[in-house]
Amino acid sequence: MMIQTRNNAWLLLLFGICLWQTGCCSKCGSPFCWDRCADIPAGAIPQPLGTYGCGWQNAQTTAAQRDMLTIYQAEWIGASTDLGPYGKRHMTDLPTLAMQLGEPIVVEMSENHELDQQRLTYIQEVLSKTDFPQPEQWVVLGYAKAEPMYGIEAEGVASTYLGGSQIRASNNSAIGY
Repeated sequence: MMIQTRNNAWLLLLFGICLWQTGCCSKCGSPFCWDRCADIPAGAIPQPLGTYGCGWQNAQTTAAQRDMLTIYQAEWIGASTDLGPYGKRHMTDLPTLAMQLGEPIVVEMSENHELDQQRLTYIQEVLSKTDFPQPEQWVVLGYAKAEPMYGIEAEGVASTYLGGSQIRASNNSAIGY
């Protein structure tokens, strides 16, 4: 019976030492205590999947929403202050979107400065008839942040929209995958 008690005491002591050594402590000062996590430098553990990809997606979505605040020259009927059908539909969404984003409504400039001022005044008058606050401060003349594509890059982008992934050969024939 005495041997069994002695064995139990040794087992209990051994179990206690094992429990004591399993923790991660670096501030106790004991020679038997070490920090098992100290060899991992800051920033070594990567961010979760999608952290950076989603950031770019959010930036692109925000830029697209800001672009929706631009009234392009193509939305006007010729060189007049009358909006076309798309321009009229676009005007119904602009006040709400401008207030959500906190960004100004941009009227795209043309080469005719008088026409630009007339269009600016027209949009401000339309907004003043609604409950839109201070349209004079929210509507400005300017250019869109989105730039059009010119020349050779437009052809390559258009081919992928219409026909899937295609590579243009030197004789301008499309090779599909």
